[in-house]
Amino acid sequence: MHLGFRRMQATLLTETRGFLDRDREPRAYARGLSRVAGQFLDHLHGHHNIEDHHYFPLLTGLDARIGWGFELLESDHQAMDGALHAMAEATNAVLAAIHHDRPSDTAAAALLVRFQDFDRLLDRHLTDEEELVVPVILDHPEAGLG
Repeated sequence: MHLGFRRMQATLLTETRGFLDRDREPRAYARGLSRVAGQFLDHLHGHHNIEDHHYFPLLTGLDARIGWGFELLESDHQAMDGALHAMAEATNAVLAAIHHDRPSDTAAAALLVRFQDFDRLLDRHLTDEEELVVPVILDHPEAGLG
């Protein structure tokens, strides 16, 4: 799942840079942006809900010493929710500009900044999650999560 998030994020960055460099036709870029950004945002939101309401409580029950780590990850999820909403708004601004044949460079440049900022947050969060969650799963095969 995490690899998929990293790939979608990389695609969004690459395609938006390509669009700003005039290497992408606007309507084709908009179609891809709509599809990939929609999947990315929906999957991240769903993934975080499952973690917050199922996996993190289950894993904390398996090893109470790591509760502080899951509190940190849940805090990241809250910060990421705001960033996800901002990315959705910025994506919609680009899509609207292209759809209405209006200049879209300013909106796309703002979207690129959102993607770049989120890229750092996402990478740190996924790495933290992997370093915290994987050892607990490996230490507790009886939980059936591995």
